[in-house]
Amino acid sequence: MTEGAVRKRVLLPAEVVARFDAAQARLRTVGVTGTNGKSTTTSMVAAIVEAAGEPWARLTTLGGCVNGVDLGSRKRSVGEFLATVERAVAAGVRTLALEYTSKSLLEGAAQRWRPHVSVFTNLTRDHLDRKSTRLNSS
Repeated sequence: MTEGAVRKRVLLPAEVVARFDAAQARLRTVGVTGTNGKSTTTSMVAAIVEAAGEPWARLTTLGGCVNGVDLGSRKRSVGEFLATVERAVAAGVRTLALEYTSKSLLEGAAQRWRPHVSVFTNLTRDHLDRKSTRLNSS
């Protein structure tokens, strides 16, 4: 983490934490992050799950979908995320394809909702420049 980077942690009520835990216990999550290709890669993961004949769910910055039902492309709050994953569980989804943005990672999303499989697409210099981050090499 760089100097000046701020972690916004949202403290969740125990009931909400229990709902997160219950949903997460029923889903395998494939988390995708990187500079470019996150939404495309997340969509490909969901397509692979669908081609295997399993119910599927996908959440990206472009929107969400559960078994082909488009959930729209609005920004998701913690409550909306929880409602979406609970909807996926109710639909029999076992695999969630989830995009993690750099912002969500800084806010602790990967600590709250740990992926079972992680995909790192790439890291480009322009991303580092935009985020005011430097590579530390030793």
